[in-house]
Amino acid sequence: MTSTDAVAWNREMDASLASTGVVDQEVFRRFLEAHAYDAASTVGWLEAKLQVLRARLVRGGTLTVHAPPHDDLVAITASDDLASWVAKYFPSARLR
Repeated sequence: MTSTDAVAWNREMDASLASTGVVDQEVFRRFLEAHAYDAASTVGWLEAKLQVLRARLVRGGTLTVHAPPHDDLVAITASDDLASWVAKYFPSARLR
């Protein structure tokens, strides 16, 4: 993937997260991979995506997020719930 492709892909992901608020199994897997890699750049990428989700909540939207181990999708309607989900699955990431 070229850097131009990566920028376009990231913009599309941000737009999707902002408009739908859905973190399905595939997006969750990407989040886990970024978190597990544990580099400043990958955790920063994850934090940027989490900020898109938080902004949706602040605007009054809701989120639907993957919650392993049972492939459940869980509704999140408050910033505290998002913070709990992040702390459980991505403990080194910070919500800003």
